[in-house]
Order: sequence, then C-alpha cells, then structure tokens
Amino acid sequence: MRPIMIFAGLLLCLAFGGRALADPADKAPADRMAIAQAQHDMMVLLIDKGEYDKVPPALQKILDLRFTGADELKVVSEILILSDLLVKKDQAKVSLRLVDMGLGALKEKDSLIKLYK
Repeated sequence: MRPIMIFAGLLLCLAFGGRALADPADKAPADRMAIAQAQHDMMVLLIDKGEYDKVPPALQKILDLRFTGADELKVVSEILILSDLLVKKDQAKVSLRLVDMGLGALKEKDSLIKLYK
C-alpha cells in the first residue's frame, strides 16, 4: 500500500473517530467556507493539469454544502470562474456541465439568473 494512502486513511480515522460521516451542510459556516476554498484551489489545479473530468465531482462537494443567500452567490461566482478557465482550455462541454450542476442545485432566484446569463 502506498504511504500516502496509509496517511490519508489515518487522517480519516482521526477526523471521524469511527463515527458515520456527517452531512457537510451541517458544518459551521466557517468550516463550510474553508472546505469550499480548498475545493476551489483543487479545481484550479485540476484544470491546470488537464484533469478536466475530475472538476465536476469536486464542484459537487461545494454544492453539497448547500450555501444560501450571499454565500450561494459566491458559489455562482465560483462556477463562473471555473467555467471561464475551462473555456480557455477548450473545454466548453465541461464548462456547461458545471453551469448545469449549479442550475440543478442552487435555489436563490438571483443565483439562477446569473447562471442563465
């Protein structure tokens, strides 16, 4: 087994102590923002490395946090930033997939309007 896999497994055991994984939306707002920021950084790296098929699952982790209000508008901005990066890499199909994911998951009227534009 690779050392990194062992390390990742140890971190999971320490973090959850054998408990079932909690709903990510139940985390404190600051924790959810930290998760979203980490996901953003990872998605930008994935795009830079050309691993485009891994971007939608990473975005789904942000959508699963179920942000509302002004925080949901930040998610829209995230989707638009990522979409722009993908289009610049000739990945319009993946870009549209991210927008579709946002349209399916977000609830605020302003968020949906921005994504439709």
